[in-house]
Amino acid sequence: MKNEITAKRLRLALDNSGMKSQELAEKAQVSKSSISQYVNGSHAPSNISAGKIGKVLGVDPLWLMGFDVSMKIDTSSPELTSDILVEIYNSELAKDEQFKKIMKYYKSMNQSDRDMLENIARRCAETKDD
Repeated sequence: MKNEITAKRLRLALDNSGMKSQELAEKAQVSKSSISQYVNGSHAPSNISAGKIGKVLGVDPLWLMGFDVSMKIDTSSPELTSDILVEIYNSELAKDEQFKKIMKYYKSMNQSDRDMLENIARRCAETKDD
């Protein structure tokens, strides 16, 4: 099972929701065979599929994909995580090697380091606007 974390998290989210795989497939508009592959860990969902599944199950798609984020979606945020994933997937960022490296580093950071990185990124973006 090469996608063990995603499989375990998907099974947990399904159990918590009381939903069966077939119902999830219908509601998320993802094929039954794909859901089966995700549940057994033979394949990982694409960013778009993770977004659809996360939305139906009420979990953060990034959590579903194995990232160290909260399981539940922060509904106080004006932008849903799934929208961000779709935007990344449809942009050149998904192919950008430097972006991939940054995400890999981000995944291994503790919250304090992530907060510091966010502040640095915000300052760089503000400086760019000047």
